Amino acid sequence: MPKKAKSVQLILDNDQKKFYRPRDLITGVVLLQSPGNVAVVNIKVRVFGRADTEVNEVCQDSDGKRQNITLRDEKVYLDYVQLVCGTDDMRGISIIPEGEHRFPFSCCLPADIPSSLQRHKERKVTPNAIRYYAHCMVNYSEKKCDNFYKPFQVQHFLNIDEPYWMIAPPPLEDERTLSSIACIPGDVKLKASIAHQAYLNSSPILINATVENHSRRRLAGLEVVLIRNETYFAQGVCNNKSYEIAKISTGRIVPRQTIHWSNEPLPLPDFLTPTLLNCPLISVQYQIEITLRIPGAQNITGKFEITIGTVTNEIMSQLATISQQNPSTETNTNNNDSNTSPNTPPPPYCEIEPNPDNQTPSAPEANSMAVVAIN
Repeated sequence: MPKKAKSVQLILDNDQKKFYRPRDLITGVVLLQSPGNVAVVNIKVRVFGRADTEVNEVCQDSDGKRQNITLRDEKVYLDYVQLVCGTDDMRGISIIPEGEHRFPFSCCLPADIPSSLQRHKERKVTPNAIRYYAHCMVNYSEKKCDNFYKPFQVQHFLNIDEPYWMIAPPPLEDERTLSSIACIPGDVKLKASIAHQAYLNSSPILINATVENHSRRRLAGLEVVLIRNETYFAQGVCNNKSYEIAKISTGRIVPRQTIHWSNEPLPLPDFLTPTLLNCPLISVQYQIEITLRIPGAQNITGKFEITIGTVTNEIMSQLATISQQNPSTETNTNNNDSNTSPNTPPPPYCEIEPNPDNQTPSAPEANSMAVVAIN
């Protein structure tokens, strides 16, 4: 009898989906290839989401020496487990016959989960992130198991069409009087504005700006930068980090030159984490920094605090229509909130009938799952 499955895959039904939203139904299958009669205790699928932080605090010990202390914290937003094969009794054994077997699972995401936050270019798992993943556990015995992971992204609802965010922020207006070698003064003026206080994380931000260089000095240029400010909290201590997300610039501005930007796009990268205010451990906020660089003098600077949202009224209406057409999400939500298991247990695979035709046995489809735990 083989000791392990030949291969196990964790497949989401909508594997090409960029992200899920709160209350979305996640469905998929555990695809298992058995080389023969494989004995397992059970097969479980766990859908998990957690925010974890790590901050540093500098303090002094009793001798007056400074020490760096690392503090950690975490908050679990989703921990849902389904038993898709076998039983919870670790003393029981189920036999999976030779062939390909599919064990479906499903989970409805909670309504209040925050968006994913992680840096995709980092190879190792780092703290100060919000991650979601599906985890398949094939338990052969109390001490032997196979684990398979499938990460997925989440975006919470943040409607940029709220009346407060539709108001344009006050424009930036400033000027400097510059002198030249011949002591002839000249003014440098900057005007900049944006149309709204909130933008979709999938659309560029449009910048309006005018630079008037009435001096005899050549300016280094106008720069517009989108900055993401992240704040991490752990055990009452916070750390801050800032990241440059996107940048556009004019290049040098010669004397007596005037430049105009009308709806100049500041493009946003893919999978941009939206403004995050619904997580007690991690805060994400954005600002646009505008700088007119003046060699030999103080730069003209200003900033606009903005919100990066995820939906509009139109998108919310479309999602509501889809939800009415597909009420399965609500049904699954009720199942997830139940503390009892469905009446029909998952397939035990306890008995195997002889196969006289020497054909690959076809395992029964796991058409119902038992809920093990919900936290």
